[in-house]
Amino acid sequence: MTELKLLKKIIECDACGEYYEAGSQEFIFDNGWVMKSKQFGYYGGFDDEMFADEDEERDDWFMCHDCIVVLLETFPKLGATVGKGSHPCEDETPCCQWAWRSSGDTLQLANMELEWVDVGPPA
Repeated sequence: MTELKLLKKIIECDACGEYYEAGSQEFIFDNGWVMKSKQFGYYGGFDDEMFADEDEERDDWFMCHDCIVVLLETFPKLGATVGKGSHPCEDETPCCQWAWRSSGDTLQLANMELEWVDVGPPA
């Protein structure tokens, strides 16, 4: 029997500078966002490479959970595109308004007051 092993490493959040253990499944970080900096904007979007060396590559950006929450709360329309129930959280109190958990026979979503709300049976 083959055992699935999660890759773990310590990674620095590019927004706050704190370090986090990042688990990865198929090289996608479980507890944050990885953003391709080249895809983040276009010529008018703060990415003019006039002064970059020809071989210079931009790094991807990693943002931890808490920085993502700040970003989405700062820009509510962006937060609305993420949608409710975007990631699991098994804590007694939701970590953010985008969390979900399955509690027995009930699926729960977090509300803006960071309370669990029953929404029906899990799918």
